[in-house]
Amino acid sequence: MKNIQFNKLLLLPFLSAFLLGIARLPIHLGFISYCGFIPLLYFFDHKPDNRILSQAAFVFSFTYTVTAMHWITLVTLPGFVGMILLFYLYFLIIFHLNKIIWLKNPGFRYLGFILIWLTFEHLQSYGQFSFPWFYTGYSLADYNILLQPAEIGGITLISLYILITNLLIYKFITSSKKSSLIWLVVLHLIWTGYSNWRYHSIKLENTHRRAGIVQVSIPQDVKWKSAYRDTTFSLYDEYIGKISDETDMVILPESAIPGYVLRRYVFKNYVNRMVKKHKKAIFTGFPDYIYDDKNDKALYYNSCNLFDTTGTAYKPYYKHILVPIGERIPLLSVIPVLNRVELGQANWEYGKEFRYYDYKGLKFTPQICFEVAFPEINVQMASQDPVFVVNLTNDAWYYHSAGLYQHAMMARFRAIETRTQYFRSANTGISLIINPRGDILAKTGIYTRETIEADIYDYQGKSLFVRYFHIFPDILAALAALLLLWTLIKKD
Repeated sequence: MKNIQFNKLLLLPFLSAFLLGIARLPIHLGFISYCGFIPLLYFFDHKPDNRILSQAAFVFSFTYTVTAMHWITLVTLPGFVGMILLFYLYFLIIFHLNKIIWLKNPGFRYLGFILIWLTFEHLQSYGQFSFPWFYTGYSLADYNILLQPAEIGGITLISLYILITNLLIYKFITSSKKSSLIWLVVLHLIWTGYSNWRYHSIKLENTHRRAGIVQVSIPQDVKWKSAYRDTTFSLYDEYIGKISDETDMVILPESAIPGYVLRRYVFKNYVNRMVKKHKKAIFTGFPDYIYDDKNDKALYYNSCNLFDTTGTAYKPYYKHILVPIGERIPLLSVIPVLNRVELGQANWEYGKEFRYYDYKGLKFTPQICFEVAFPEINVQMASQDPVFVVNLTNDAWYYHSAGLYQHAMMARFRAIETRTQYFRSANTGISLIINPRGDILAKTGIYTRETIEADIYDYQGKSLFVRYFHIFPDILAALAALLLLWTLIKKD
């Protein structure tokens, strides 16, 4: 191995990034993640110098982002370039931290690799640049029967399972020791055994209540045009009418109503007419604003609300986590001059409170768009025992790309982690209804006009992840910090 030229070493991070990237695409090759880290482990075992290490960080960032998240170019090309550079910075730090442990504390190098990687995945959920798309565990989205342990340790536990699998395969390849193979078999027998048992033994109660989703696929380029408003109203009127009489609540997507429903008569009157005409409650997304007298300006929010069959509107939910750049320029409160930057973003304000609503005696809570990607906020919502969660989104920006699939399947993980049913209403798809076991009860196509509906199933109690082990990623991050600190201060 010493004869390998250093420039050829860059093929190893390239191969790892490529394998991990295609494992995230909707081509049903998620199992490739079981060996996606092996080339990267080979790379670090060659102890590359700092120059090669820095180049490898860029190769990995560029390859993974282009492979798994190329769809971001459909939303924003500058944002895509910025993401490559941001991930380059992340991996530059990760690779150098790994090198420190590899050289100064080699006995713990593989443990360090796993802890540092999982800490990186976890920290993506924090800060105004948060974009938690990198969890390795999402590669197994197609394999519901393998995801049930997420009720214990969340998506981080799924990532840990994949990383340990990679390590055991790598150890077997490089040492030919049967012990690694034995531990690999034991790991998978325990994992699949528990997951299979839990999937078939979990008890769900049919509440005999139903909710439906309407998807009418309004094109993004006409969604906010006033000339298209009547067409939008007509489409929702038509498809709400297709929902069966057994279903009492209809869920519309993010910003389904293209106007200030709570502030403008024309929009509020439309919603009132719909609930009275079809005798169904409507839960829908729309923009909203509050006037700030102190600063003499309006504060705008991405919001949603429930309108019951009498037309009564409740207190709206305001989106907590905004898409960096797309919905708000980060660091506005720190650098006010950024308010002058115009990249087509909305610059919404951050919501501060969760909302809980009642549907036929069943408690539920809403979230908007990529809030479904954040395990922490979903745990906070689930801690108040909602029977189901409504996720409203508009993925028209992604067209027919892999981004639609990646975003949609996150709801499956959140449903299992919290053991809560999820109704995902997407403007152009993919709309989903997922029970607390992770089963997809109903699903729409992409850019179709259709309705789906299903019974609501309740899991009595809270999952272990919601009760206790939501701190599992924090514990791993703390262990990573302690290992790094020990490595830095220990004597050679």
